[in-house]
Amino acid sequence: MAQEPASSHLAGVHISDYDMKEELMKPWVAVANFIKRWRSFGWRGPERHLQYSALLRFLATLTVSICFLLLGAGLNTVGIPKARWYPNLWPKTKANDALMTLRTPQMKLQNVEWMNYWDLGWEMVGGGPHSWEVAVALASASTFSALSSLGYLYQQQPPSWLGQDDGSVSGTIIDTRIDGSTAQSISTQGSFIWDIFHTSQKTGPSYARMCSGMVGSLNLTLPMLITSCTSDVKTPISDDTIFIETLEPLTSNATLVFHIGANRRESFNGGSCTLRLQQVISWIIFWIGGKSPNTDLNLPKNSGIDSRLSMNSSIVLPSSSADATVLDQLRAQFSSMLPYLNGLVPGSSFVQHLVLSAKHLRSLRPDFETEIDSLTPVVAFTMQHLLTKARWNMTPSATETVTSYPVRWYVYGSGPRLTWEWAAGIILSSLILMLFYDVYLTLHYRVNPGPWLSVGGMMYAANTAERMESAAGSSAGVATQKGRKARYFVRDVGNGRMEVTDEADRGNLVDKTERYGEAQDRFVDS
Repeated sequence: MAQEPASSHLAGVHISDYDMKEELMKPWVAVANFIKRWRSFGWRGPERHLQYSALLRFLATLTVSICFLLLGAGLNTVGIPKARWYPNLWPKTKANDALMTLRTPQMKLQNVEWMNYWDLGWEMVGGGPHSWEVAVALASASTFSALSSLGYLYQQQPPSWLGQDDGSVSGTIIDTRIDGSTAQSISTQGSFIWDIFHTSQKTGPSYARMCSGMVGSLNLTLPMLITSCTSDVKTPISDDTIFIETLEPLTSNATLVFHIGANRRESFNGGSCTLRLQQVISWIIFWIGGKSPNTDLNLPKNSGIDSRLSMNSSIVLPSSSADATVLDQLRAQFSSMLPYLNGLVPGSSFVQHLVLSAKHLRSLRPDFETEIDSLTPVVAFTMQHLLTKARWNMTPSATETVTSYPVRWYVYGSGPRLTWEWAAGIILSSLILMLFYDVYLTLHYRVNPGPWLSVGGMMYAANTAERMESAAGSSAGVATQKGRKARYFVRDVGNGRMEVTDEADRGNLVDKTERYGEAQDRFVDS
Protein backbone atom coordinates (compact mmCIF):
# COMPACT_ATOMS: atom_id res chain seq x y z
CA MET A 1 0.00 0.00 0.00
CA ALA A 2 1.37 3.44 -0.93
CA GLN A 3 2.37 5.62 2.01
CA GLU A 4 2.02 9.37 2.40
CA PRO A 5 5.06 11.51 3.29
CA ALA A 6 5.80 12.16 6.92
CA SER A 7 4.26 15.60 6.77
CA SER A 8 0.86 14.04 6.06
CA HIS A 9 0.90 12.59 9.54
CA LEU A 10 1.00 15.98 11.20
CA ALA A 11 -2.05 17.24 13.06
CA GLY A 12 -4.73 18.12 10.59
CA VAL A 13 -8.23 17.28 9.33
CA HIS A 14 -9.12 14.26 7.21
CA ILE A 15 -12.32 14.14 5.16
CA SER A 16 -13.66 11.35 7.38
CA ASP A 17 -13.31 13.73 10.34
CA TYR A 18 -16.41 15.52 9.13
CA ASP A 19 -18.35 12.47 10.28
CA MET A 20 -17.26 12.88 13.90
CA LYS A 21 -20.83 13.58 14.98
CA GLU A 22 -22.06 10.44 13.24
CA GLU A 23 -19.18 8.42 14.69
CA LEU A 24 -20.25 9.43 18.19
CA MET A 25 -23.82 8.33 17.53
CA LYS A 26 -23.61 5.30 15.20
CA PRO A 27 -21.19 2.41 15.87
CA TRP A 28 -21.18 1.31 12.22
CA VAL A 29 -20.00 4.80 11.12
CA ALA A 30 -17.17 4.66 13.67
CA VAL A 31 -16.05 1.28 12.28
CA ALA A 32 -16.36 2.42 8.65
CA ASN A 33 -14.32 5.60 9.21
CA PHE A 34 -11.62 3.71 11.08
CA ILE A 35 -11.29 1.38 8.08
CA LYS A 36 -11.11 4.41 5.75
CA ARG A 37 -8.29 5.97 7.78
CA TRP A 38 -6.41 2.68 7.90
CA ARG A 39 -6.67 2.27 4.13
CA SER A 40 -5.62 5.89 3.53
CA PHE A 41 -2.63 6.12 5.89
CA GLY A 42 -1.73 2.51 6.58
CA TRP A 43 -0.40 1.22 9.85
CA ARG A 44 3.37 1.26 9.36
CA GLY A 45 5.49 4.35 9.09
CA PRO A 46 7.62 6.89 10.99
CA GLU A 47 4.54 8.33 12.70
CA ARG A 48 3.26 5.05 14.14
CA HIS A 49 2.27 6.73 17.40
CA LEU A 50 -0.35 8.66 15.44
CA GLN A 51 -1.89 5.38 14.29
CA TYR A 52 -2.06 4.26 17.89
CA SER A 53 -3.83 7.54 18.65
CA ALA A 54 -6.25 6.78 15.84
CA LEU A 55 -6.92 3.38 17.35
CA LEU A 56 -7.60 4.94 20.74
CA ARG A 57 -9.87 7.45 19.06
CA PHE A 58 -11.74 4.63 17.34
CA LEU A 59 -12.22 2.77 20.62
CA ALA A 60 -13.42 5.95 22.30
CA THR A 61 -15.90 6.84 19.54
CA LEU A 62 -17.11 3.25 19.34
CA THR A 63 -17.75 3.17 23.08
CA VAL A 64 -19.65 6.45 23.02
CA SER A 65 -21.67 5.45 19.95
CA ILE A 66 -22.66 2.12 21.51
CA CYS A 67 -23.81 4.01 24.60
CA PHE A 68 -25.88 6.27 22.37
CA LEU A 69 -27.32 3.27 20.59
CA LEU A 70 -28.34 1.69 23.89
CA LEU A 71 -29.71 5.02 25.01
CA GLY A 72 -31.84 5.33 21.91
CA ALA A 73 -33.03 1.75 22.20
CA GLY A 74 -33.88 2.14 25.87
CA LEU A 75 -35.37 5.62 25.75
CA ASN A 76 -38.86 4.33 24.99
CA THR A 77 -38.74 2.16 28.10
CA VAL A 78 -36.72 4.48 30.33
CA GLY A 79 -38.32 7.80 29.49
CA ILE A 80 -41.74 7.04 28.02
CA PRO A 81 -44.36 5.37 30.25
CA LYS A 82 -45.42 1.95 29.00
CA ALA A 83 -47.29 -1.09 30.23
CA ARG A 84 -45.17 -3.84 31.77
CA TRP A 85 -45.36 -6.90 33.99
CA TYR A 86 -44.17 -6.08 37.52
CA PRO A 87 -42.08 -7.18 39.30
CA ASN A 88 -39.41 -8.86 37.21
CA LEU A 89 -38.87 -12.59 37.57
CA TRP A 90 -35.11 -12.02 37.22
CA PRO A 91 -32.92 -11.28 39.00
CA LYS A 92 -34.39 -13.42 41.74
CA THR A 93 -34.15 -11.46 44.98
CA LYS A 94 -35.90 -11.56 48.34
CA ALA A 95 -37.48 -8.18 47.60
CA ASN A 96 -38.96 -9.42 44.32
CA ASP A 97 -40.13 -12.65 45.94
CA ALA A 98 -41.97 -10.63 48.58
CA LEU A 99 -43.65 -8.49 45.90
CA MET A 100 -44.74 -11.61 43.98
CA THR A 101 -46.25 -13.28 47.05
CA LEU A 102 -50.02 -12.94 47.45
CA ARG A 103 -51.90 -13.91 50.61
CA THR A 104 -55.65 -14.53 50.49
CA PRO A 105 -58.17 -15.94 53.01
CA GLN A 106 -58.68 -19.69 52.88
CA MET A 107 -62.04 -20.45 51.24
CA LYS A 108 -64.51 -23.25 51.97
CA LEU A 109 -67.26 -24.50 49.63
CA GLN A 110 -70.56 -24.51 51.53
CA ASN A 111 -73.22 -25.32 48.91
CA VAL A 112 -73.96 -25.18 45.19
CA GLU A 113 -76.95 -24.35 42.94
CA TRP A 114 -77.72 -24.21 39.22
CA MET A 115 -79.76 -21.01 39.02
CA ASN A 116 -77.47 -19.85 36.21
CA TYR A 117 -79.38 -22.22 33.91
CA TRP A 118 -82.66 -20.77 35.11
CA ASP A 119 -81.34 -17.31 34.22
CA LEU A 120 -80.85 -18.55 30.66
CA GLY A 121 -84.34 -20.07 30.66
CA TRP A 122 -85.85 -16.82 31.90
CA GLU A 123 -84.10 -14.91 29.12
CA MET A 124 -85.64 -17.33 26.59
CA VAL A 125 -89.24 -17.62 27.79
CA GLY A 126 -89.57 -15.32 30.81
CA GLY A 127 -90.89 -16.58 34.14
CA GLY A 128 -93.28 -19.39 34.89
CA PRO A 129 -92.97 -23.19 35.15
CA HIS A 130 -91.65 -23.54 31.62
CA SER A 131 -88.51 -21.56 32.49
CA TRP A 132 -87.63 -24.24 35.06
CA GLU A 133 -88.07 -26.98 32.47
CA VAL A 134 -85.84 -25.03 30.07
CA ALA A 135 -83.22 -24.71 32.81
CA VAL A 136 -83.13 -28.48 33.43
CA ALA A 137 -83.06 -29.14 29.68
CA LEU A 138 -80.08 -26.80 29.21
CA ALA A 139 -78.19 -28.44 32.09
CA SER A 140 -78.95 -31.87 30.61
CA ALA A 141 -77.72 -30.91 27.14
CA SER A 142 -74.49 -29.49 28.59
CA THR A 143 -73.85 -32.64 30.64
CA PHE A 144 -74.67 -34.94 27.72
CA SER A 145 -72.17 -33.23 25.42
CA ALA A 146 -69.42 -32.92 28.05
CA LEU A 147 -68.16 -36.43 27.34
CA SER A 148 -67.14 -35.41 23.80
CA SER A 149 -63.72 -34.21 25.05
CA LEU A 150 -62.97 -37.17 27.33
CA GLY A 151 -61.48 -39.35 24.58
CA TYR A 152 -59.18 -36.53 23.46
CA LEU A 153 -57.89 -36.01 27.00
CA TYR A 154 -57.12 -39.70 27.48
CA GLN A 155 -55.12 -39.77 24.24
CA GLN A 156 -52.70 -37.07 25.42
CA GLN A 157 -49.22 -38.16 26.47
CA PRO A 158 -47.94 -38.36 29.07
CA PRO A 159 -51.06 -39.02 31.16
CA SER A 160 -51.57 -36.39 33.84
CA TRP A 161 -54.14 -33.90 35.11
CA LEU A 162 -55.78 -32.64 31.92
CA GLY A 163 -58.95 -30.71 31.49
CA GLN A 164 -61.75 -29.38 29.37
CA ASP A 165 -62.20 -25.65 29.80
CA ASP A 166 -64.41 -23.05 28.17
CA GLY A 167 -62.22 -19.96 28.34
CA SER A 168 -61.82 -17.94 31.50
CA VAL A 169 -65.01 -19.09 33.27
CA SER A 170 -64.65 -22.69 34.43
CA GLY A 171 -62.97 -25.98 33.68
CA THR A 172 -63.33 -29.69 34.42
CA ILE A 173 -60.06 -31.56 34.96
CA ILE A 174 -59.43 -35.30 35.31
CA ASP A 175 -56.39 -37.40 36.09
CA THR A 176 -55.87 -39.50 32.94
CA ARG A 177 -53.46 -41.88 34.65
CA ILE A 178 -55.30 -45.21 34.96
CA ASP A 179 -55.61 -46.54 38.50
CA GLY A 180 -57.82 -49.59 38.18
CA SER A 181 -61.47 -48.69 38.63
CA THR A 182 -60.78 -45.42 40.49
CA ALA A 183 -60.71 -41.94 38.93
CA GLN A 184 -60.03 -38.49 40.35
CA SER A 185 -61.49 -35.29 38.91
CA ILE A 186 -61.60 -31.67 39.93
CA SER A 187 -63.44 -28.43 39.05
CA THR A 188 -62.11 -24.90 38.62
CA GLN A 189 -63.96 -21.63 38.28
CA GLY A 190 -62.30 -18.51 36.94
CA SER A 191 -64.80 -16.20 38.64
CA PHE A 192 -62.91 -16.57 41.92
CA ILE A 193 -59.67 -15.52 40.26
CA TRP A 194 -61.45 -12.43 38.95
CA ASP A 195 -62.74 -11.78 42.48
CA ILE A 196 -59.18 -11.89 43.82
CA PHE A 197 -58.06 -9.59 40.98
CA HIS A 198 -60.79 -7.01 41.64
CA THR A 199 -60.23 -7.16 45.41
CA SER A 200 -56.50 -6.55 44.88
CA GLN A 201 -57.34 -3.53 42.72
CA LYS A 202 -59.33 -2.09 45.62
CA THR A 203 -57.36 -3.06 48.72
CA GLY A 204 -53.97 -4.30 47.50
CA PRO A 205 -50.60 -2.49 47.39
CA SER A 206 -50.11 0.53 45.14
CA TYR A 207 -48.98 -1.44 42.09
CA ALA A 208 -51.96 -3.82 42.44
CA ARG A 209 -54.42 -0.92 42.73
CA MET A 210 -53.05 0.59 39.50
CA CYS A 211 -52.78 -2.67 37.55
CA SER A 212 -54.86 -3.69 34.54
CA GLY A 213 -53.88 -7.36 34.53
CA MET A 214 -52.50 -10.17 36.64
CA VAL A 215 -50.60 -13.35 35.87
CA GLY A 216 -49.08 -16.17 37.86
CA SER A 217 -50.07 -19.12 40.00
CA LEU A 218 -52.85 -19.06 42.61
CA ASN A 219 -53.65 -21.56 45.34
CA LEU A 220 -57.43 -22.00 45.43
CA THR A 221 -59.94 -24.23 47.20
CA LEU A 222 -61.34 -26.66 44.61
CA PRO A 223 -63.90 -29.52 44.88
CA MET A 224 -62.55 -32.93 43.89
CA LEU A 225 -64.55 -36.11 43.30
CA ILE A 226 -63.01 -39.54 43.89
CA THR A 227 -65.02 -42.09 41.91
CA SER A 228 -64.77 -45.88 42.22
CA CYS A 229 -66.88 -48.32 40.22
CA THR A 230 -67.55 -52.03 40.49
CA SER A 231 -69.57 -54.56 38.52
CA ASP A 232 -71.39 -55.64 41.69
CA VAL A 233 -75.03 -54.57 41.59
CA LYS A 234 -75.67 -53.61 45.20
CA THR A 235 -79.29 -52.59 44.67
CA PRO A 236 -81.38 -54.35 41.99
CA ILE A 237 -82.91 -51.77 39.62
CA SER A 238 -84.64 -51.91 36.27
CA ASP A 239 -82.68 -52.05 33.03
CA ASP A 240 -81.54 -48.74 31.49
CA THR A 241 -82.17 -46.80 34.69
CA ILE A 242 -79.94 -44.90 37.10
CA PHE A 243 -80.61 -44.45 40.78
CA ILE A 244 -78.51 -42.39 43.21
CA GLU A 245 -78.77 -42.87 46.95
CA THR A 246 -77.11 -40.82 49.66
CA LEU A 247 -75.21 -42.55 52.44
CA GLU A 248 -74.81 -40.82 55.77
CA PRO A 249 -76.77 -37.77 54.66
CA LEU A 250 -75.58 -34.35 55.79
CA THR A 251 -72.68 -35.71 57.84
CA SER A 252 -68.95 -35.67 57.30
CA ASN A 253 -67.35 -38.29 55.02
CA ALA A 254 -70.60 -38.59 53.05
CA THR A 255 -70.62 -40.47 49.75
CA LEU A 256 -72.95 -40.94 46.82
CA VAL A 257 -73.72 -44.40 45.45
CA PHE A 258 -74.48 -44.32 41.74
CA HIS A 259 -76.48 -47.44 40.70
CA ILE A 260 -76.53 -48.20 36.97
CA GLY A 261 -79.00 -50.71 35.53
CA ALA A 262 -78.18 -53.24 32.84
CA ASN A 263 -78.29 -52.51 29.13
CA ARG A 264 -79.02 -55.62 27.08
CA ARG A 265 -78.22 -54.02 23.73
CA GLU A 266 -74.59 -53.49 24.72
CA SER A 267 -74.34 -56.67 26.86
CA PHE A 268 -73.83 -54.56 29.99
CA ASN A 269 -74.91 -56.23 33.22
CA GLY A 270 -74.99 -53.10 35.37
CA GLY A 271 -72.77 -51.78 38.12
CA SER A 272 -72.36 -49.38 41.01
CA CYS A 273 -70.15 -46.34 41.49
CA THR A 274 -69.23 -44.58 44.73
CA LEU A 275 -68.48 -40.83 44.66
CA ARG A 276 -66.71 -39.07 47.52
CA LEU A 277 -66.14 -35.30 47.71
CA GLN A 278 -62.94 -33.70 49.00
CA GLN A 279 -62.07 -30.03 49.10
CA VAL A 280 -58.42 -29.44 48.25
CA ILE A 281 -56.15 -26.39 47.97
CA SER A 282 -54.28 -26.62 44.70
CA TRP A 283 -52.55 -24.16 42.40
CA ILE A 284 -53.68 -23.23 38.94
CA ILE A 285 -51.92 -21.05 36.37
CA PHE A 286 -53.85 -18.01 35.20
CA TRP A 287 -53.51 -14.90 33.07
CA ILE A 288 -55.83 -11.89 33.19
CA GLY A 289 -55.45 -8.85 30.94
CA GLY A 290 -52.32 -7.37 29.39
CA LYS A 291 -50.26 -8.78 26.57
CA SER A 292 -48.73 -12.23 26.76
CA PRO A 293 -46.10 -12.26 29.52
CA ASN A 294 -42.73 -13.72 28.63
CA THR A 295 -42.32 -16.00 31.63
CA ASP A 296 -41.42 -19.58 32.39
CA LEU A 297 -44.87 -20.34 33.83
CA ASN A 298 -46.01 -22.38 30.80
CA LEU A 299 -49.09 -20.23 30.30
CA PRO A 300 -52.03 -21.04 28.02
CA LYS A 301 -52.14 -19.37 24.61
CA ASN A 302 -55.19 -17.27 25.46
CA SER A 303 -56.17 -15.28 28.50
CA GLY A 304 -57.85 -17.52 31.03
CA ILE A 305 -57.24 -20.55 33.20
CA ASP A 306 -54.80 -23.27 32.31
CA SER A 307 -56.32 -26.73 32.50
CA ARG A 308 -53.00 -28.22 33.59
CA LEU A 309 -52.39 -28.24 37.34
CA SER A 310 -50.21 -30.13 39.75
CA MET A 311 -51.87 -32.13 42.49
CA ASN A 312 -48.56 -33.15 44.01
CA SER A 313 -48.53 -30.12 46.31
CA SER A 314 -52.29 -30.09 46.98
CA ILE A 315 -53.56 -29.81 50.54
CA VAL A 316 -56.66 -31.81 51.46
CA LEU A 317 -58.97 -29.87 53.78
CA PRO A 318 -60.68 -31.68 56.67
CA SER A 319 -64.06 -33.19 55.84
CA SER A 320 -67.17 -31.38 57.06
CA SER A 321 -70.94 -31.45 56.76
CA ALA A 322 -70.60 -28.96 53.87
CA ASP A 323 -69.17 -31.78 51.73
CA ALA A 324 -72.28 -33.87 52.32
CA THR A 325 -74.48 -30.88 51.55
CA VAL A 326 -72.80 -30.36 48.20
CA LEU A 327 -73.11 -34.07 47.35
CA ASP A 328 -76.79 -34.08 48.23
CA GLN A 329 -77.41 -31.03 46.02
CA LEU A 330 -75.48 -32.75 43.22
CA ARG A 331 -77.68 -35.86 43.63
CA ALA A 332 -80.89 -33.83 43.51
CA GLN A 333 -79.84 -31.92 40.39
CA PHE A 334 -78.76 -35.03 38.50
CA SER A 335 -81.93 -36.91 39.48
CA SER A 336 -84.05 -34.08 38.09
CA MET A 337 -82.08 -34.21 34.83
CA LEU A 338 -82.39 -37.99 34.24
CA PRO A 339 -85.73 -37.88 32.34
CA TYR A 340 -84.30 -35.25 30.00
CA LEU A 341 -81.03 -37.16 29.54
CA ASN A 342 -82.94 -40.31 28.60
CA GLY A 343 -84.99 -38.43 26.02
CA LEU A 344 -82.12 -36.76 24.18
CA VAL A 345 -81.61 -39.78 21.89
CA PRO A 346 -84.92 -41.37 20.78
CA GLY A 347 -85.05 -45.12 21.28
CA SER A 348 -82.03 -45.07 23.57
CA SER A 349 -81.17 -44.25 27.17
CA PHE A 350 -78.51 -42.36 29.06
CA VAL A 351 -77.22 -45.69 30.40
CA GLN A 352 -76.53 -46.82 26.84
CA HIS A 353 -74.79 -43.48 26.18
CA LEU A 354 -72.51 -44.04 29.20
CA VAL A 355 -71.73 -47.61 28.16
CA LEU A 356 -70.93 -46.65 24.56
CA SER A 357 -68.68 -43.82 25.80
CA ALA A 358 -66.87 -46.29 28.07
CA LYS A 359 -66.33 -48.73 25.19
CA HIS A 360 -65.00 -45.96 22.96
CA LEU A 361 -62.64 -44.81 25.71
CA ARG A 362 -61.35 -48.36 26.16
CA SER A 363 -60.63 -48.60 22.44
CA LEU A 364 -58.50 -45.45 22.69
CA ARG A 365 -56.69 -46.65 25.82
CA PRO A 366 -56.31 -50.44 25.72
CA ASP A 367 -54.65 -50.35 29.15
CA PHE A 368 -58.14 -50.28 30.67
CA GLU A 369 -58.45 -53.88 31.80
CA THR A 370 -62.26 -54.10 32.02
CA GLU A 371 -65.27 -52.22 30.80
CA ILE A 372 -66.03 -51.14 34.36
CA ASP A 373 -62.56 -49.55 34.55
CA SER A 374 -63.31 -47.42 31.50
CA LEU A 375 -66.81 -46.62 32.79
CA THR A 376 -65.34 -45.06 35.94
CA PRO A 377 -63.85 -41.91 34.28
CA VAL A 378 -67.05 -41.53 32.21
CA VAL A 379 -69.19 -41.33 35.36
CA ALA A 380 -66.59 -39.18 37.14
CA PHE A 381 -66.34 -36.66 34.30
CA THR A 382 -70.12 -36.46 33.95
CA MET A 383 -70.71 -35.64 37.61
CA GLN A 384 -67.66 -33.38 37.86
CA HIS A 385 -68.81 -31.37 34.84
CA LEU A 386 -72.19 -30.86 36.48
CA LEU A 387 -70.44 -29.61 39.60
CA THR A 388 -68.23 -27.31 37.51
CA LYS A 389 -71.27 -25.64 35.92
CA ALA A 390 -72.90 -24.91 39.26
CA ARG A 391 -72.71 -21.67 41.18
CA TRP A 392 -70.52 -22.09 44.23
CA ASN A 393 -71.22 -20.48 47.56
CA MET A 394 -67.84 -20.18 49.30
CA THR A 395 -67.04 -18.50 52.62
CA PRO A 396 -63.64 -17.14 53.71
CA SER A 397 -61.90 -18.25 56.88
CA ALA A 398 -61.45 -15.62 59.55
CA THR A 399 -58.08 -17.03 60.66
CA GLU A 400 -56.59 -19.22 57.90
CA THR A 401 -54.78 -17.71 54.90
CA VAL A 402 -53.37 -19.17 51.69
CA THR A 403 -50.08 -18.05 50.12
CA SER A 404 -49.66 -17.93 46.33
CA TYR A 405 -46.41 -17.42 44.39
CA PRO A 406 -45.50 -16.04 41.91
CA VAL A 407 -48.10 -13.38 41.08
CA ARG A 408 -47.23 -10.46 38.80
CA TRP A 409 -49.14 -7.31 37.87
CA TYR A 410 -49.65 -5.49 34.58
CA VAL A 411 -48.91 -1.88 35.42
CA TYR A 412 -48.26 1.35 33.51
CA GLY A 413 -45.12 3.31 34.30
CA SER A 414 -41.69 4.49 33.25
CA GLY A 415 -38.15 4.24 34.54
CA PRO A 416 -35.36 1.69 34.10
CA ARG A 417 -35.90 -1.94 35.06
CA LEU A 418 -33.18 -4.00 33.40
CA THR A 419 -29.43 -3.60 33.90
CA TRP A 420 -28.83 -2.15 30.45
CA GLU A 421 -31.67 0.34 31.00
CA TRP A 422 -30.01 1.51 34.21
CA ALA A 423 -26.75 1.91 32.26
CA ALA A 424 -28.57 3.94 29.59
CA GLY A 425 -30.12 6.12 32.28
CA ILE A 426 -26.71 6.79 33.85
CA ILE A 427 -25.28 7.73 30.44
CA LEU A 428 -28.20 10.07 29.81
CA SER A 429 -27.69 11.73 33.20
CA SER A 430 -23.97 12.14 32.50
CA LEU A 431 -24.68 13.78 29.14
CA ILE A 432 -27.12 16.20 30.73
CA LEU A 433 -24.56 17.13 33.39
CA MET A 434 -21.95 17.68 30.67
CA LEU A 435 -24.35 19.96 28.83
CA PHE A 436 -24.95 22.05 31.93
CA TYR A 437 -21.19 22.22 32.52
CA ASP A 438 -20.66 23.51 28.96
CA VAL A 439 -23.28 26.18 29.57
CA TYR A 440 -21.49 27.11 32.78
CA LEU A 441 -18.14 27.47 30.98
CA THR A 442 -19.74 29.58 28.27
CA LEU A 443 -21.42 31.94 30.72
CA HIS A 444 -18.63 32.16 33.28
CA TYR A 445 -15.44 32.12 31.20
CA ARG A 446 -16.96 33.18 27.85
CA VAL A 447 -15.34 30.19 26.20
CA ASN A 448 -16.69 29.40 22.74
CA PRO A 449 -15.50 26.79 20.23
CA GLY A 450 -13.74 28.08 17.13
CA PRO A 451 -16.01 28.29 14.09
CA TRP A 452 -13.61 26.06 12.12
CA LEU A 453 -14.68 23.19 14.38
CA SER A 454 -18.05 23.09 12.64
CA VAL A 455 -18.60 21.79 9.12
CA GLY A 456 -19.97 25.13 8.00
CA GLY A 457 -17.01 27.05 9.39
CA MET A 458 -14.58 24.62 7.86
CA MET A 459 -16.20 24.96 4.44
CA TYR A 460 -16.17 28.77 4.75
CA ALA A 461 -12.46 28.75 5.59
CA ALA A 462 -11.75 26.36 2.70
CA ASN A 463 -13.65 28.51 0.21
CA THR A 464 -11.72 31.65 1.18
CA ALA A 465 -8.32 29.91 0.98
CA GLU A 466 -6.02 29.80 -2.00
CA ARG A 467 -6.45 26.91 -4.42
CA MET A 468 -5.04 23.71 -2.95
CA GLU A 469 -3.19 21.16 -5.04
CA SER A 470 -4.95 18.22 -3.41
CA ALA A 471 -8.34 19.58 -4.44
CA ALA A 472 -7.51 19.52 -8.14
CA GLY A 473 -10.03 17.43 -10.02
CA SER A 474 -12.62 17.48 -7.22
CA SER A 475 -16.04 18.86 -8.11
CA ALA A 476 -19.65 18.92 -7.00
CA GLY A 477 -18.67 17.89 -3.49
CA VAL A 478 -16.98 14.67 -4.64
CA ALA A 479 -13.29 14.45 -3.69
CA THR A 480 -10.69 12.69 -5.77
CA GLN A 481 -8.59 9.84 -4.41
CA LYS A 482 -5.80 12.32 -3.71
CA GLY A 483 -8.23 14.66 -2.00
CA ARG A 484 -9.53 11.87 0.21
CA LYS A 485 -6.01 10.92 1.29
CA ALA A 486 -4.88 14.49 1.93
CA ARG A 487 -4.72 16.09 5.35
CA TYR A 488 -5.90 19.63 5.84
CA PHE A 489 -4.89 22.24 8.41
CA VAL A 490 -6.36 25.43 9.84
CA ARG A 491 -3.51 27.98 9.99
CA ASP A 492 -3.06 31.50 11.26
CA VAL A 493 -1.51 33.26 8.27
CA GLY A 494 -1.12 36.60 10.06
CA ASN A 495 -3.07 39.83 10.37
CA GLY A 496 -5.95 37.93 11.93
CA ARG A 497 -6.34 35.82 8.83
CA MET A 498 -7.33 32.15 9.10
CA GLU A 499 -7.46 29.73 6.20
CA VAL A 500 -7.56 26.02 5.37
CA THR A 501 -4.51 24.62 3.60
CA ASP A 502 -3.05 21.24 2.63
CA GLU A 503 0.51 22.52 3.24
CA ALA A 504 1.74 21.58 6.71
CA ASP A 505 4.33 24.39 6.79
CA ARG A 506 2.03 27.20 5.70
CA GLY A 507 1.21 29.75 8.40
CA ASN A 508 1.28 29.22 12.12
CA LEU A 509 -0.59 26.95 14.44
CA VAL A 510 -3.70 28.41 15.99
CA ASP A 511 -2.74 29.81 19.38
CA LYS A 512 -4.95 28.33 22.04
CA THR A 513 -4.38 31.35 24.29
CA GLU A 514 -5.14 33.88 21.57
CA ARG A 515 -8.52 35.56 21.63
CA TYR A 516 -9.74 35.99 18.08
CA GLY A 517 -12.42 38.35 16.93
CA GLU A 518 -15.85 37.59 15.50
CA ALA A 519 -16.34 34.82 12.99
CA GLN A 520 -16.26 37.14 9.97
CA ASP A 521 -12.86 38.52 11.11
CA ARG A 522 -11.23 35.12 11.45
CA PHE A 523 -11.29 34.26 7.77
CA VAL A 524 -9.94 36.20 4.85
CA ASP A 525 -11.86 36.99 1.70
CA SER A 526 -9.83 36.31 -1.38
